[in-house]
Amino acid sequence: MPKKVIDIFPPGTFPSGDKDQRQRNDSPKRTFVQREEQSVLEGKKEREKRSFSSRKTLILITVLLFLTGFAYLHFFAAKAKVEIWLATEVASARSSVTVDANVTAPSFDQRIIPGRILLAESSVSGDFEATGSVLKKAEGVVRLYNSYTTRAETWLQGTRFVSSEGKLFLSKDRIQVPGAAIKNGKLTSSFVDVPVVAAEGGEEYNIGPSNFSIAAFRGTAKFTSYHGESSSPMTGGGTFAQVTKDNLEQAMNALLEKAKAASESDLAKGLAEGSDFIRGSQQVEILETNSSAKEGDTVENFEFVIKTKASVMAFEKRDVEALAEELLAAGLAPEKVLHQESITFKLSPEAVNLPDGRIVAQLDASAKVYREVDLNALKTALAGKFLEESRVLLSSKPGISRSEVKLFPFWLKKVPKQVDRLEVDLRFE
Repeated sequence: MPKKVIDIFPPGTFPSGDKDQRQRNDSPKRTFVQREEQSVLEGKKEREKRSFSSRKTLILITVLLFLTGFAYLHFFAAKAKVEIWLATEVASARSSVTVDANVTAPSFDQRIIPGRILLAESSVSGDFEATGSVLKKAEGVVRLYNSYTTRAETWLQGTRFVSSEGKLFLSKDRIQVPGAAIKNGKLTSSFVDVPVVAAEGGEEYNIGPSNFSIAAFRGTAKFTSYHGESSSPMTGGGTFAQVTKDNLEQAMNALLEKAKAASESDLAKGLAEGSDFIRGSQQVEILETNSSAKEGDTVENFEFVIKTKASVMAFEKRDVEALAEELLAAGLAPEKVLHQESITFKLSPEAVNLPDGRIVAQLDASAKVYREVDLNALKTALAGKFLEESRVLLSSKPGISRSEVKLFPFWLKKVPKQVDRLEVDLRFE
């Protein structure tokens, strides 16, 4: 009987002989996988070994760099900065000084410094209020009618006219009264216009058109034959502002001060660098004045204009500073030093004679002074000292009010021994 050949076996029915054969067939595959796994494992170990070696190298380099930097900072870059505040006192000096436009070089022994005269013109104006007052009288015109006589008459200045309101007015001038005319046998009135002024000041006399009688003729036949009429109101009566002499003088003085300030500002702007002039020493000449109103004018406000020429004496500040330094240094004790940057001075005029080109002024100078410090000796004394020792040393020095020592790098406990690594800054209280 022919033998069956089965290519696919059900589970659990694989022939034993064939199973061994399959295992032999699978063996090369397992060996290959095992080798791959082994290779991966060995590669991983190799990478870990190299990584560890790299870390060791990095750590070693870091340590070496740190030690190198530490050594460099400690031995080669170490330095100390010492800040010293010096106790100071103020020295002052005073002397008379002549600023002379006729000399070209200073003479400190004679207290003379050269100067030069500067000029500036200015024109200033302002509006001012009239503070005076005046009570003015109302004025107007009364037409006087003559129905009494054909004969011309001359009446006195101050002839009294009484209005229908009872207000008294006086003629300003003598009155030439023309005679009446006779026409057709009848008397025809003549008239003349008479300027009048109120007997008193005040607004109550500013009356409207009115009828007037002649006070002198009251109780006589002439009283009704002479009369007056005004066709326009009386005006101008009341209290009005008035320009006084004081108003004009005060306006001029105020503008004079304004002109001085303007001239001083203009002169200061024109100064050369390093120059100055004595404040309060300028002389101002009034060239011209003009006012829109005169004394007695009845206006509320008026304008005043003044034109001036100002002159001052200029000087070089370095000349005064040098003189001030000489005066201050002359009064110092041998161990004291003048702090030149603190020198200040003020010139106050005593006698001003700009036409002759001279000003005598009082010079007040002041400056800080301190005890001299030998920096080289101080650096030598500080070199190599412990920090606390350096502080004690500095506090024991006369003339030093306080001090501060800073070391670099921060871990240093001693001031470097090399004096060229010590930086000393002097400050002044």
